[in-house]
Amino acid sequence: MKMIEEILLFSDLINVGSFIKLSDKSGISQPTISRKIQALEEEYGTLLIRTSHGIRLTDNGNKFYNKSLELKQNINNWFRNFNDAERNQINILLPEWMGQTVVKNGILPFLKNYPNIRLNIKYGDRRVDFIKENLDFAITSVQPKQSFQIAKFLDAGKIIYYCRHDYIKKDGLPESLEKLGLEHKFLAVNQDPILELKDNQIPQSRYLHTNDQHLETMNISADLILSDYVTAQQIMNADNNFISVTYESLIQEQLSSGFFIPVMRNTYAKSISYQIIMPERVVNDYKKNFIDLLLGNINLSMRVAVT
Repeated sequence: MKMIEEILLFSDLINVGSFIKLSDKSGISQPTISRKIQALEEEYGTLLIRTSHGIRLTDNGNKFYNKSLELKQNINNWFRNFNDAERNQINILLPEWMGQTVVKNGILPFLKNYPNIRLNIKYGDRRVDFIKENLDFAITSVQPKQSFQIAKFLDAGKIIYYCRHDYIKKDGLPESLEKLGLEHKFLAVNQDPILELKDNQIPQSRYLHTNDQHLETMNISADLILSDYVTAQQIMNADNNFISVTYESLIQEQLSSGFFIPVMRNTYAKSISYQIIMPERVVNDYKKNFIDLLLGNINLSMRVAVT
């Protein structure tokens, strides 16, 4: 349908009864209103009879007015549905490694309880721009661009060294970072775009699980460097030629089954503290319930320790 703006203006004109009243109400000048109505009549035929006492509808104008009311109602319904959809959608950002545990144990049960809620999940551990990305909240280790409320600090997630169970038979296991770098193939993960690596030398550390005591830090020559833990795990699933690093929770099931085993047992590579950040201090009930359910699963998965 053409000339929607003019049609809605025509409907408003009939409702208020005169060009002067419509001009006062809308803030649009009378000449502008007259030009738009005239353009409408050139397209759809004579709609109004103008007299010294005001305006009245022609037969064609009366039919057109009824159609304009239908159009206005349809537009109002569209905006109402759009706003409802916006209110019933949650846009979130999660680190990739949280996806498996959190989606399975947290998000799927939530969707069963709230079947009318839509979730839009993005993955990444990065600096977020709530305004541009239209996020409801984010779980990240990086401070946001804007100053927003930090709703809750989460437990630190520990990153461990690991390999496939059948790696030991052919290559053995290193007992230090030095031996890892000299005697084994290392699949590293670098999520820092600013970090410049020379000759694939990447800094690695070791800490004790029991008291977080720092044991050693050194540069290791990596045979392969990826930017995310999920892709690295997929390679480790298919190939037994590497030792790699990942979050404990990301490979929890494979560790329990014995498919993956920890390397340099009782130590970990590093821990990363996460926080949940929201752009608004007050959230509605279903968002609050979603956050509570999500946090319970995240904190549980982040506390998993391999001993």
